[in-house]
Amino acid sequence: MTSVALDVWALIAAVLLMFGASFYLGMMLTMKLFLFPTWGTVRLDTLDAQMGIPVRRATVTFTYILPVMLAAPIVLVVAEWGRPTVLLAWGCLVGVLTLSVLSQLLQRPLNVKLYSGTIRTDEELQQVVRRWMDVNGVRFVAAGVTWVLTLWYIVARGGYFGVFA
Repeated sequence: MTSVALDVWALIAAVLLMFGASFYLGMMLTMKLFLFPTWGTVRLDTLDAQMGIPVRRATVTFTYILPVMLAAPIVLVVAEWGRPTVLLAWGCLVGVLTLSVLSQLLQRPLNVKLYSGTIRTDEELQQVVRRWMDVNGVRFVAAGVTWVLTLWYIVARGGYFGVFA
């Protein structure tokens, strides 16, 4: 593959990764600022309307966004191989992998518990919701770091306008 073709693929991957990282961070910020304050009062009879709808919609959305976010930094690592910017590309990949692992290993089991119908009391529900919000606090930090690394890569890489020349 020619250098210009790699640059074009890197540009496409960088744009897609920046979109995904921005969307992910935006979703996490929305939850932290606007949804979490209301989730401290969630009860079994309000769970679906108060928390279930946004959580399910986010889950469906990220089912499509995360695979793109996983592929994009792999393209960046290949395109940047042998350049100093490969370290930032690796950082982006580690960031997206961290988000994926946190989501699958920590968040998903809590989602299953929340919507399985096995929680019997509001107190038990509140414990699970608090744990859910704690895990999302970690994901928020990981999303922020991934966003910063992606932007840092784009700025450090520069020269993308040359692919249009």
